[in-house]
Amino acid sequence: MKETLRSLIIASRSEFLPANLTQFFIGVAWGINPALGISWDLLVLLLFPFLIITLAAAWGAQANSLFDYELDSRDKRKAVLVKAMDHLGPSKVKGFMIFEFLLSLPLVYLLVTYRANLTLLLIWGVGSFLTFFYSAPPIQLKSRSWLQVLAIMLVLSIFPLLFMFYTLTATFDFIFLWFLLGHTMIIWSIIVPAEIRDYFGDKALDVETATVRLGLEKASRASAVLLAVGTLIAGEALFIHLVMETHILLTVSLLAMAAATIVILRHIIRLNTLSTEYEATKDQKLTEAIVNLSSNNPKWITLVTQASVLVSIVLLVGKFLF
Repeated sequence: MKETLRSLIIASRSEFLPANLTQFFIGVAWGINPALGISWDLLVLLLFPFLIITLAAAWGAQANSLFDYELDSRDKRKAVLVKAMDHLGPSKVKGFMIFEFLLSLPLVYLLVTYRANLTLLLIWGVGSFLTFFYSAPPIQLKSRSWLQVLAIMLVLSIFPLLFMFYTLTATFDFIFLWFLLGHTMIIWSIIVPAEIRDYFGDKALDVETATVRLGLEKASRASAVLLAVGTLIAGEALFIHLVMETHILLTVSLLAMAAATIVILRHIIRLNTLSTEYEATKDQKLTEAIVNLSSNNPKWITLVTQASVLVSIVLLVGKFLF
């Protein structure tokens, strides 16, 4: 039982849990209305989306681990994940996925009914479809180039943030949408190195991700540009919101985002340099260097998302203080 639970946690890609929950905290910070105060109503509106987003992230990661098993088994860096999947077996993984999905249904029904907002149901339904068929055949969106990009942006950024934001408010907020644009660019920028890590395996299996289609050099360059521009856009939106909703002194928290971006940008620029050299020479020694560097991607995801969480917490606290 203990080993099964441990294997399930590994198959659920727990290393990405902080990044997945980032959308929850950001959505709360932008959507919450301090004038309503702390109440049981607010606690319900926080608890239900938290559980729904967490369950979706869990069974979505399990689906990815299940349908990418053949590819992962060729990567020695994913030996722990492959071992966990071998222990669980496909049937047990599918069983857990079905259980988690069914557990989500009453939560979604109660939340949609409570808020009388069918938009939440639409976001969850479309998001669930894209999450499952990202890796699952016959659609397998991850192999469909730019459809893969669209699916990732919707599932990992746009839908979770909109779901949380519109659980708490029905107000249209242009500044929030401007932030969402920048945040989505950041999320995509730090997903690209993960695809670069899998580039050689994907290409060997004819899995045409956007990175495979672009090539290593263009993909890594796009990652750097998206990260820099996305940080500027998201930072601008946060600056305006902090000034309007809290106090200008709290904008100093934006330095955390800037610092995280600079650190990650240095690694991505190095990755672009290696990619350029590889495409020019096809030197196989560079293959391992590219894979090793891009394998640090989970750390970069954690760094940039936690910087966003820090600013969001400052925004949230500031709303109640000022």
